[in-house]
Amino acid sequence: MVALGGNVSIHCQTQSEQRVEFYLTKEVTSRNTPAVKVSDPHEVIFPIVSATKSDGGKYWCLYHFKENYNNWSPPSDTVYINLTDPTLSKPSLKMIPTRESALGLNVTIQCQGSEKGLTFALQKESKQIAFQTTEADRDTAEFPFFMLKSEDAQGYTCQYHHRSNPFVWSEPSEPVELVLRGKTLDSKYITSYLLLKC
Repeated sequence: MVALGGNVSIHCQTQSEQRVEFYLTKEVTSRNTPAVKVSDPHEVIFPIVSATKSDGGKYWCLYHFKENYNNWSPPSDTVYINLTDPTLSKPSLKMIPTRESALGLNVTIQCQGSEKGLTFALQKESKQIAFQTTEADRDTAEFPFFMLKSEDAQGYTCQYHHRSNPFVWSEPSEPVELVLRGKTLDSKYITSYLLLKC
């Protein structure tokens, strides 16, 4: 994740002992947009300065030897650049206990956005753990699960993006945290509701 207007760099490198020419490729719908740099000696950096919404997307690189344009390497692993847009309203997050037992707690985490038909991501300690696209007539995603381990009692946040721009996300919601007490899990709410501006 990088904020709009922030800076990020994509590094491509090879163990080849020969000088090569790298191509950085971004997937744009059905087209590929390449950028080219010559390695010196075996690594290049493609900087993205003052990132805009159009910089979000899926990238990979590949190379060929400078003397042989017909012999290409396989594509590298894919990296994703996701951007956070502070103009998007933060979602609200709340946790609903449904049934308590000695072993744990059935929990539903609800993430509500500012409009309907959004795609939501649920994070635990800043790591994405679930992903859901809501129906066109709903503004809330529900993530039900059974909390069984002490590691589950951590901080949760969520974000959303519009279907038309999957690499531009809202900023994270205010966190909700579960606290483990004894043999059962009690819910501790840290919920923030956003007043929307017209």
